[in-house]
Amino acid sequence: MYLVNSLESATISTPYNQGYRHLRVLSGYVSPLYLEHILHTYPELRIDVIVGMVSHDGLAIWQHRTFIDLVEQFSDRLNIFYQISRPGNHRKVYYWLQEEIFGLSSKVFVGSANFTMNGFGRQNEILVEATHDNIDDIFSDLDILDCQDPEISQQVNFYEATTTRIRTSFDSNTNNIIQHSEMEVLTTPTHNYTEYVDLSLLSNGVVPSRSGLNWGQREGRNPNQAYLSVPKSVHQNNPEFFPPLAESFLMITDDGEELICVMAQQNRKAIHTRENNSILGTYFRNRLGLEYGSFVSVDDLRRYGRDYVRIFKIDEETFYLDFSV
Repeated sequence: MYLVNSLESATISTPYNQGYRHLRVLSGYVSPLYLEHILHTYPELRIDVIVGMVSHDGLAIWQHRTFIDLVEQFSDRLNIFYQISRPGNHRKVYYWLQEEIFGLSSKVFVGSANFTMNGFGRQNEILVEATHDNIDDIFSDLDILDCQDPEISQQVNFYEATTTRIRTSFDSNTNNIIQHSEMEVLTTPTHNYTEYVDLSLLSNGVVPSRSGLNWGQREGRNPNQAYLSVPKSVHQNNPEFFPPLAESFLMITDDGEELICVMAQQNRKAIHTRENNSILGTYFRNRLGLEYGSFVSVDDLRRYGRDYVRIFKIDEETFYLDFSV
């Protein structure tokens, strides 16, 4: 049967509930957050992941760092490898190893779905159970290296994202006048990203005293607690920009940090750091040169040189926060 809906249920949940515990994944692209979701959802699962297109495309440094964090967090259950020689490997294979103790033969699914949130939920993808007995041949021609190998930085092109301003020209067709303007873009070696929103850190010209960056400035709270306010107008103008309520996403920053965040509060009006809101507040206080737990004032932002953040969308689960001056 061709699988086109509920891919996780068919290819992960059902075999796991049948007693399978060791999954080998070969996928051109892998989402760290989807991998984290799988590890948390299936607590006895052991998983080996091979990211196949690293040799062709390189790998974002924030993804590599998140992979390393996951391997350290789930050291007894997770191994991650990168394909390091060309050509890249674009196969998508989900191989449940034989479980002799339960009398279960190996089970394999192949198709178009990358091991990502998009592949297993948002996009139209297909997987099918395969019954051929040469599955080990699929993994035998790989040239892979453990993501924790000390030589990994010499073998893989890790890239970062940077913001830049580019000049654009527009011919108004009126007396051949050429209008020039500048736009800010986020760039990597393979893509330019132009979709962004600006979120002010002020309300009525001041930093709110008990919300936003000062959410924790009240008795009984951690004084570093903070969130980024998302006005209703942002969602009205671009309702698909941010993820759904409570869905995790990765926010990388212009100074090289990685924050795991969620959309929170009624009508998705706030961005929180997922594990603890004080992580976000501590981050901004560090950027502003303030002491731990300090009240953030408009003067602090003026002295720093910026009173808003610009958030670029890289994909459905990755965003870039620019607070540079």
